[in-house]
Amino acid sequence: MSNSPSDSPASHEKRERLVAIYHPKRGSTIFNYVLGFVVFILGVAGNVIAAASLVEFGFVSWVLGLFAMTFGLVLVLWTETRRRYVLYIVTTWNIRIRRGYFNQKTARVFYDEITKVVTASEPVEEAINQGDVVVYSAKSKDEPALIFQGVHNPHGIREVILRFVATTPEPPPWSHVPRD
Repeated sequence: MSNSPSDSPASHEKRERLVAIYHPKRGSTIFNYVLGFVVFILGVAGNVIAAASLVEFGFVSWVLGLFAMTFGLVLVLWTETRRRYVLYIVTTWNIRIRRGYFNQKTARVFYDEITKVVTASEPVEEAINQGDVVVYSAKSKDEPALIFQGVHNPHGIREVILRFVATTPEPPPWSHVPRD
Protein backbone atom coordinates (compact mmCIF):
# COMPACT_ATOMS: atom_id res chain seq x y z
CA MET A 1 0.00 0.00 0.00
CA SER A 2 1.50 3.28 -1.09
CA ASN A 3 1.18 6.60 0.64
CA SER A 4 1.18 8.70 -2.50
CA PRO A 5 -0.32 12.20 -2.37
CA SER A 6 -3.33 10.99 -4.33
CA ASP A 7 -4.21 8.57 -1.49
CA SER A 8 -4.38 11.23 1.21
CA PRO A 9 -7.75 12.05 2.78
CA ALA A 10 -7.57 15.63 1.52
CA SER A 11 -7.40 14.48 -2.11
CA HIS A 12 -10.49 12.30 -1.69
CA GLU A 13 -12.51 15.40 -0.80
CA LYS A 14 -11.63 16.90 -4.17
CA ARG A 15 -13.35 14.09 -6.07
CA GLU A 16 -17.04 13.91 -6.66
CA ARG A 17 -18.73 10.80 -5.31
CA LEU A 18 -22.08 9.28 -6.09
CA VAL A 19 -24.43 9.25 -3.10
CA ALA A 20 -27.72 7.97 -4.56
CA ILE A 21 -29.73 7.49 -7.73
CA TYR A 22 -33.53 7.69 -7.69
CA HIS A 23 -36.18 6.95 -10.33
CA PRO A 24 -39.73 8.27 -10.43
CA LYS A 25 -42.02 5.61 -8.94
CA ARG A 26 -44.71 3.89 -10.98
CA GLY A 27 -47.36 5.15 -8.59
CA SER A 28 -46.86 8.68 -9.89
CA THR A 29 -48.08 7.61 -13.37
CA ILE A 30 -50.52 4.89 -12.30
CA PHE A 31 -53.29 6.40 -14.42
CA ASN A 32 -51.36 5.66 -17.64
CA TYR A 33 -50.75 2.05 -16.61
CA VAL A 34 -54.40 1.47 -15.67
CA LEU A 35 -55.71 3.17 -18.81
CA GLY A 36 -53.36 1.17 -21.05
CA PHE A 37 -54.31 -2.10 -19.39
CA VAL A 38 -58.06 -1.37 -19.60
CA VAL A 39 -57.88 -0.35 -23.27
CA PHE A 40 -55.86 -3.49 -24.08
CA ILE A 41 -58.40 -5.73 -22.29
CA LEU A 42 -61.29 -4.02 -24.11
CA GLY A 43 -59.58 -4.65 -27.44
CA VAL A 44 -59.00 -8.32 -26.60
CA ALA A 45 -62.57 -8.71 -25.32
CA GLY A 46 -63.99 -7.09 -28.45
CA ASN A 47 -62.08 -9.44 -30.75
CA VAL A 48 -62.94 -12.51 -28.62
CA ILE A 49 -66.65 -11.61 -28.60
CA ALA A 50 -66.60 -11.08 -32.37
CA ALA A 51 -64.72 -14.36 -32.93
CA ALA A 52 -67.29 -16.21 -30.80
CA SER A 53 -70.04 -14.76 -33.02
CA LEU A 54 -71.74 -13.04 -30.08
CA VAL A 55 -71.66 -9.86 -32.16
CA GLU A 56 -71.38 -9.52 -35.91
CA PHE A 57 -67.80 -9.96 -37.03
CA GLY A 58 -66.55 -7.33 -39.45
CA PHE A 59 -63.35 -5.86 -40.65
CA VAL A 60 -63.99 -2.59 -38.81
CA SER A 61 -64.57 -4.29 -35.45
CA TRP A 62 -61.48 -6.42 -35.92
CA VAL A 63 -59.30 -3.36 -36.76
CA LEU A 64 -60.74 -1.43 -33.80
CA GLY A 65 -59.89 -4.33 -31.48
CA LEU A 66 -56.33 -4.50 -32.83
CA PHE A 67 -56.01 -0.73 -32.54
CA ALA A 68 -57.18 -0.81 -28.91
CA MET A 69 -54.74 -3.59 -28.04
CA THR A 70 -51.88 -1.77 -29.77
CA PHE A 71 -52.75 1.56 -28.15
CA GLY A 72 -52.92 -0.02 -24.69
CA LEU A 73 -49.54 -1.73 -25.08
CA VAL A 74 -47.89 1.38 -26.53
CA LEU A 75 -49.24 3.55 -23.70
CA VAL A 76 -47.86 1.21 -21.02
CA LEU A 77 -44.50 0.80 -22.79
CA TRP A 78 -44.17 4.55 -23.42
CA THR A 79 -44.94 5.35 -19.77
CA GLU A 80 -42.46 2.76 -18.52
CA THR A 81 -39.74 3.95 -20.92
CA ARG A 82 -40.18 7.56 -19.84
CA ARG A 83 -40.04 6.55 -16.19
CA ARG A 84 -37.02 4.31 -16.62
CA TYR A 85 -34.86 6.86 -18.43
CA VAL A 86 -35.21 9.62 -15.86
CA LEU A 87 -32.54 9.57 -13.17
CA TYR A 88 -32.39 11.78 -10.11
CA ILE A 89 -28.76 11.78 -9.03
CA VAL A 90 -27.33 13.00 -5.73
CA THR A 91 -23.54 13.35 -5.51
CA THR A 92 -21.23 14.95 -2.97
CA TRP A 93 -21.00 18.10 -5.13
CA ASN A 94 -24.41 18.57 -6.75
CA ILE A 95 -27.79 17.16 -7.61
CA ARG A 96 -28.74 16.29 -11.18
CA ILE A 97 -31.62 15.20 -13.33
CA ARG A 98 -30.66 13.10 -16.34
CA ARG A 99 -33.32 12.46 -18.96
CA GLY A 100 -33.24 10.45 -22.14
CA TYR A 101 -31.57 7.40 -23.59
CA PHE A 102 -30.01 8.37 -26.91
CA ASN A 103 -30.15 12.14 -26.46
CA GLN A 104 -29.34 12.49 -22.77
CA LYS A 105 -29.85 15.88 -21.18
CA THR A 106 -28.57 16.67 -17.72
CA ALA A 107 -29.53 19.59 -15.49
CA ARG A 108 -27.55 20.15 -12.31
CA VAL A 109 -27.39 22.47 -9.34
CA PHE A 110 -24.35 22.68 -7.08
CA TYR A 111 -24.97 22.74 -3.33
CA ASP A 112 -23.57 26.25 -2.89
CA GLU A 113 -26.22 27.56 -5.33
CA ILE A 114 -29.22 26.01 -3.55
CA THR A 115 -31.39 28.51 -1.66
CA LYS A 116 -34.42 26.41 -0.74
CA VAL A 117 -35.56 22.78 -0.86
CA VAL A 118 -39.23 21.88 -0.31
CA THR A 119 -41.41 18.82 -0.70
CA ALA A 120 -44.77 18.82 -2.42
CA SER A 121 -47.25 15.98 -2.47
CA GLU A 122 -50.95 15.28 -2.68
CA PRO A 123 -52.69 13.58 0.26
CA VAL A 124 -52.88 10.33 -1.72
CA GLU A 125 -49.13 10.51 -2.41
CA GLU A 126 -48.46 11.24 1.27
CA ALA A 127 -50.30 8.03 2.19
CA ILE A 128 -47.86 5.96 0.11
CA ASN A 129 -44.81 8.09 1.05
CA GLN A 130 -44.35 9.59 -2.42
CA GLY A 131 -44.06 13.13 -3.68
CA ASP A 132 -41.89 15.74 -5.32
CA VAL A 133 -38.70 17.41 -4.11
CA VAL A 134 -38.49 20.98 -5.42
CA VAL A 135 -35.08 22.69 -5.42
CA TYR A 136 -34.63 26.45 -5.83
CA SER A 137 -31.31 28.08 -6.67
CA ALA A 138 -29.91 31.58 -6.60
CA LYS A 139 -29.95 31.63 -10.42
CA SER A 140 -33.59 30.59 -10.82
CA LYS A 141 -35.06 33.03 -8.23
CA ASP A 142 -38.78 32.13 -7.88
CA GLU A 143 -38.79 29.30 -10.44
CA PRO A 144 -37.70 25.80 -9.38
CA ALA A 145 -34.24 24.88 -10.63
CA LEU A 146 -34.88 21.12 -10.39
CA ILE A 147 -37.88 18.97 -9.48
CA PHE A 148 -37.54 15.33 -8.48
CA GLN A 149 -41.04 14.18 -9.47
CA GLY A 150 -42.82 11.19 -7.98
CA VAL A 151 -39.98 9.91 -5.78
CA HIS A 152 -40.27 7.61 -2.78
CA ASN A 153 -39.56 9.24 0.61
CA PRO A 154 -39.34 12.88 -0.56
CA HIS A 155 -38.76 14.13 3.01
CA GLY A 156 -35.71 11.89 3.36
CA ILE A 157 -34.28 13.05 0.02
CA ARG A 158 -34.88 16.67 1.05
CA GLU A 159 -33.03 16.05 4.31
CA VAL A 160 -30.02 14.53 2.49
CA ILE A 161 -29.82 17.54 0.16
CA LEU A 162 -30.14 20.01 3.05
CA ARG A 163 -27.34 18.27 4.95
CA PHE A 164 -25.04 18.58 1.95
CA VAL A 165 -26.00 22.26 1.60
CA ALA A 166 -25.30 22.87 5.30
CA THR A 167 -21.91 21.15 5.20
CA THR A 168 -20.59 22.73 2.00
CA PRO A 169 -17.00 23.85 2.71
CA GLU A 170 -15.72 27.26 1.73
CA PRO A 171 -14.26 27.36 -0.91
CA PRO A 172 -16.15 24.42 -2.39
CA PRO A 173 -14.07 21.57 -3.85
CA TRP A 174 -15.90 21.95 -7.17
CA SER A 175 -14.81 25.55 -7.76
CA HIS A 176 -12.72 24.35 -10.75
CA VAL A 177 -15.81 22.92 -12.50
CA PRO A 178 -17.40 25.22 -15.11
CA ARG A 179 -20.99 26.16 -14.25
CA ASP A 180 -23.66 26.10 -16.94
